[in-house]
Amino acid sequence: MFMKKCEEAARLVSERHDRRLSLFDQVHLRLHLALCFLCRNFARQIDMVHKLSRALGQSDSVVSKSALLDQSLSPESKSRMKDALAREK
Repeated sequence: MFMKKCEEAARLVSERHDRRLSLFDQVHLRLHLALCFLCRNFARQIDMVHKLSRALGQSDSVVSKSALLDQSLSPESKSRMKDALAREK
């Protein structure tokens, strides 16, 4: 059985938020995600980013945006992000 490469799966994961995938692409993406834990993790991350960006775009105040991010990110995630930002400086 043909399985999409990870690069193709990543592209489809991103595109499914912008357009409806063909039935062929949907089936093969689901198969790939069922077999590849790295792409499954990537898909969860992209889905979270998409969800947060939509929610932040609908929010009117900085306070509520900050509160949304605080509720959505685990302390471990926040710590990793802070460390990554500190390394960039």
